[in-house]
Amino acid sequence: MNAYRFRTTHSLARIVLCLALLSLGACAVDRQHVALDGTSEKETHTPATQATATSARNPLTSGLPPQEIELLASKAKIKYAPYWQVIDDRARYVRHRILKVLDELHAPRALQLVPVVESTYDPYAFSHSGAVGLWQLMPRTARGLGLVSNRAMNSRRNVRQSTHAAARYLLTLHDRFQSWPLAFAAYHMGPNALAKALQQHPWHASDGTQRMPVPDITRTYVQNIIGLSILFERGDFHFSKPIETVPLTVQPPVDLVQLQQALGKQDQLLFRLNPGLNNATYSREAITIQVPRSEQSQWLAMLPKAKPRFTQIRVKRGDTLWRIARAHHLSVAELKRINRLNGHATLHIGQQLTVPASTGTIAVARANPLLLRGNRVRYRVRRGDSLWKIARRFGTTPAAIARINNMGLHTPIRPGDTLWVHARQGES
Repeated sequence: MNAYRFRTTHSLARIVLCLALLSLGACAVDRQHVALDGTSEKETHTPATQATATSARNPLTSGLPPQEIELLASKAKIKYAPYWQVIDDRARYVRHRILKVLDELHAPRALQLVPVVESTYDPYAFSHSGAVGLWQLMPRTARGLGLVSNRAMNSRRNVRQSTHAAARYLLTLHDRFQSWPLAFAAYHMGPNALAKALQQHPWHASDGTQRMPVPDITRTYVQNIIGLSILFERGDFHFSKPIETVPLTVQPPVDLVQLQQALGKQDQLLFRLNPGLNNATYSREAITIQVPRSEQSQWLAMLPKAKPRFTQIRVKRGDTLWRIARAHHLSVAELKRINRLNGHATLHIGQQLTVPASTGTIAVARANPLLLRGNRVRYRVRRGDSLWKIARRFGTTPAAIARINNMGLHTPIRPGDTLWVHARQGES
């Protein structure tokens, strides 16, 4: 018997033996297969078999053609690889809470990739249309999902609240359309608009995303999310370990900038962990902040050092230097010195003054410093808009919008007009 016949006979015998013993579980199945010449070699994956395996494991790609899976992965890699390090660094501050919410809702962990496409994981991101936060929620959508904001907190920037609302919404859309690509399309363009498009042009995953009856911008949005999920499933992209945080309740008055400085923290750590904060000082309301679990005791120990020494108040009708000084246990001379007022200074309604902080002070809170980045956007006026509505959407004032556009407060605005807006994202 020559060597070739021996290898072939040996291979056939091994196959017959395995088949005989499979029912008894005695034949080990590894990642090798027997080649036609009887030699054993490692299993190799062609792009087609790799795509098929990806589709079987990834719920976002279920039913999509194998050739498209490869194409979407390639497109996503080209788009996001150049600045993945920036996205990953931002995600470290918030992703622990996102994963926790997704697990609580039994949602696919792949949904953690939606904020990559929506906001590049910047919780302070906003769009020209007024969408805010990691999940880029619009004001009306946020209210419909039960998110409520106030002067102290913005729920669209709050990591846990916005994630819970957005993930529940995506799960609802998936239940309605029975498809993750369609759920993402509905999230982007609106479920009613998508339903109307599908009535005219039905779509199934096997048709491929290129044939989805949606605008090009929505199609690209869906493809980016799915492409990223493929890259993650294969291990081409990954996130760094996130910062695990725990809640810490802080009683007023508190100066969060002072707390951060007392801990020696740089790079605005507190406000990166807590993007939902509108202010840096809180004089009346208790607040709950997220702090690193590994440093919880240090943050707790430093709370007494976070009491503000000074705060700002706004002058009201009837206020005088004497009345304000007396209310804050100062002399008029001390009040003038603190505020660098000259001897003949007069007060104006709305003017801000610095006074010693106390629990009884109604303060004009300093803003979250990461909101003060001069976000200047070009806004196109829509039907039903007014300066007041636009100002509320972007957390600014009608007077500020009028000033930056060199117009009067009562100058009419019409649909299609464009305005410059300094966005503060203060309202929902």
